[in-house]
Amino acid sequence: MLQSSRIKTEIVLKAKKLGIDLIGVASIERFDHAPHGHKPTDIMIEAKSVIVLVIR
Repeated sequence: MLQSSRIKTEIVLKAKKLGIDLIGVASIERFDHAPHGHKPTDIMIEAKSVIVLVIR
């Protein structure tokens, strides 16, 4: 298993244990066409992925 896949699996499992209802992980490239100021790299230059956690 790739290192990134293992880390993603660990994050998802931990989030579920904490009661998170929905978890999403997106590659930073998905935000290439986002307007300036709305890209994750505008906040964190070294970002490689975005993690979204939802609680109902």
